[in-house]
Amino acid sequence: MGVILVKISRYNWIIYFAYAVLLFCFIIISYKIYELGDMIRICKYNALPFLTLSLVIFTLIGFLLGLEKLILEIRKEGSWRINLPKVVFIGIPSLYFSIGLLDYYSKIFFISEVLSYPIRILINYNPNFISIFQVIFGYVISSCFVKIEKT
Repeated sequence: MGVILVKISRYNWIIYFAYAVLLFCFIIISYKIYELGDMIRICKYNALPFLTLSLVIFTLIGFLLGLEKLILEIRKEGSWRINLPKVVFIGIPSLYFSIGLLDYYSKIFFISEVLSYPIRILINYNPNFISIFQVIFGYVISSCFVKIEKT
């Protein structure tokens, strides 16, 4: 068993460096916005804008993580398809848990008491898991599109 080395051009180094810098800057800026939103939530006792901001920020981080795959698919020839099993088994559950806190704070009884019941149980253990599902959801959005070559 040998190690296979792939010849990597300087162009790839530059692209990945720029990608890493972009992702790092986005995370830092997002964290500052997230902190500001949390302070507003504490001062005004209104969680909805903060939860929506959180959903957008973490979903965008996931989207950025999968952006390379999407760009590679765009460059291919063929017709677009959606990886339906990925959307059904990973995308929809991660969306459910991503919007879980929005459901939890909903003023509609059925949504806040029935639909968000599993989320309420998980929040009691650790509310930070929601952001992980938001990142997964963003990644699934950017990586579920594939191009199939015409035969």
